[in-house]
Amino acid sequence: MDIEFMGIEPNILNNKRQQIEICLQRENVNKSDNLLNFVNVKHDALSELDFCEIDTHESLFGYDIAMPIFISSMTGGVREGNKLNKSLVKIANDIGIPMGLGSFKLIFKYPEYIKDFSLKKYADNIPLFSNIGVVQLREFGVFEIIEMNKRLEVDAVVLHLNSGQELMNSKGGRNFKGIKDTIAKFCSVSNLPVIVKETGFGISPDSVISLLELGVSYVDLAGSGGTNWVLVEGIKEKI
Repeated sequence: MDIEFMGIEPNILNNKRQQIEICLQRENVNKSDNLLNFVNVKHDALSELDFCEIDTHESLFGYDIAMPIFISSMTGGVREGNKLNKSLVKIANDIGIPMGLGSFKLIFKYPEYIKDFSLKKYADNIPLFSNIGVVQLREFGVFEIIEMNKRLEVDAVVLHLNSGQELMNSKGGRNFKGIKDTIAKFCSVSNLPVIVKETGFGISPDSVISLLELGVSYVDLAGSGGTNWVLVEGIKEKI
């Protein structure tokens, strides 16, 4: 039992713990044929570059970051997940790239654990992003989520789209109607930049255009690949 998380329903803790264990122990959950292995970058043997002059730094949300990549939102809510997030935040802060935390939906039901999601003290040099599912915008309320972001002292909020993952979870969401209107409403009142990400299956060009028209500040273009959360949920359902 997680001593740090006394009082939280065991099924919630087990769900998060199993996700982490599956990702660490199963090799097939991060395989995806996105055809990038058929792409060859044209080699220029006559390079006229001075690599010492290349500068990857960018300005983002008032911070000078080392390069325009970030550690995307993954997990949280149990000892293992929070330990992982704390380690990753410290690493991200040291090398100067942004960091996205795992979903904070747990603290709506257990607000006494907000300290475990409040990691800004480890990220004084980088932007820190909170994370919540688009479905949870309707479940908990737009203004309640805005207030929670203030308490977490984050620099932006990541909304994740994960219909495939939800459908594979026997207790997951089933109704995704109206999510565009929900996103638009949230963007219109949010005091923070809004980023949208998928969970391993990419976002099509048409969806990117739609999201920007809804008021989203940035779209995570990680694409298809990495951890396949549909597979993770499918494996977890059989345990």
